Amino acid sequence: MKAIKYIINSIAILSVIAFGIITGSCMYYNNILADDYLVYEGKQLEFSNMPLKAGFNNEELAAINSSERKMDVKLLGIFKVKSISVSTVKAQSVSPSGKPFGIKLLTKGIVTIGIGDVSTENGNVSPAKEAGIKEGDILISINGEKIIDTNDFTQKLQQYSQKDDNVEIIYQRDGKERKANVKPVISKIDNKARAGLWVRDSSAGLGTMTFVNPENKVFGGLGHPVCDIDTGIILPIDKAYSVPVIINSVTKGVKGNPGALNGSFISSESMGDVILNNESGVFGILEQVDEENTMPVSLKQDVQVGEAKILTTIEGTAPQEYDIIIEKINYDYTQMSKNMIIKITDKELLEKTGGVVQGMSGSPIIQNGNFVGAITHVFVNDPERGYGIFAENMIRFTDIVKEEEKTNAAA
Repeated sequence: MKAIKYIINSIAILSVIAFGIITGSCMYYNNILADDYLVYEGKQLEFSNMPLKAGFNNEELAAINSSERKMDVKLLGIFKVKSISVSTVKAQSVSPSGKPFGIKLLTKGIVTIGIGDVSTENGNVSPAKEAGIKEGDILISINGEKIIDTNDFTQKLQQYSQKDDNVEIIYQRDGKERKANVKPVISKIDNKARAGLWVRDSSAGLGTMTFVNPENKVFGGLGHPVCDIDTGIILPIDKAYSVPVIINSVTKGVKGNPGALNGSFISSESMGDVILNNESGVFGILEQVDEENTMPVSLKQDVQVGEAKILTTIEGTAPQEYDIIIEKINYDYTQMSKNMIIKITDKELLEKTGGVVQGMSGSPIIQNGNFVGAITHVFVNDPERGYGIFAENMIRFTDIVKEEEKTNAAA
């Protein structure tokens, strides 16, 4: 009897332990999995290096085409972890680039980079602040007329301040248009009408081109947006284009001080238009495409922790391949450009750059012969490591670029 009781107790204890392991595992995978996935037509949803199975077979997947379906993800194909949305898309191939390129960007409207006081005969006042305008606001029009650039704004402010006590400024904040009635004042320094605004209308810089589609000449780069250096807002594009760049030297990164690729524009002649600037990078269309060798684009569930390579240029204009390790994968959709943590392991690259440096943003990541993503940010206190973006978070904008091109041409 004692032996039977011992066996029963042992089974009960093991059952509790097993239940705890299964419950804990289900909770873990529920937290790390994304809510939405893409699957290539005719393929089954699989999770690399995870003991998980989703519910459709190949025939059912092929039948849903590009529609969205709900699927249950199960641990070991038995225990439900969560329900996810799955959409099928056509498989794509692109040419990873790794070449440096420059961006010249004129904003749509002008960006408020600071609010200040105007010194007048009656003391210091700030008309813009009193009207509710804040740093980061994008000024669109004044008294119904579009603002072209900073000089245009200054001229219009002088013109309208002579006719009216107030001027109406339409501005954009958080994607929404607002209205402010600003009463300019006369500065005692230069005797001109002022509103107490510091503004900017353009930006320029360099980064790394991530991929090119030879079929339609669409390119993507950076893996993160071009933001205003003072306000941090994503700059809205009015006109922008890419230019050729040569890397002249490298400032090596060290803990607490990120390094940088130091380059210069080879010429001011445009290589093509930049059409989109968003959380996933910059996208546009090139006039000529040199890349021909394409490789498949991996979806996020195909990216694996482990060895990989990057293409990047640290001297001249020709990219080279370097070794890295993908250390961690993050499916959090709110972190659009921070989907992976990567570590530079290539001794040559570490010797020359110290790891990830500014200007390498956009360097394509290749794993198992597939394009899986791009470097986006460096860890300031650990330059050997950085963030990467999933390839699918960039590739999805290629169709939008072509549509925007058609719309702009029609306009």
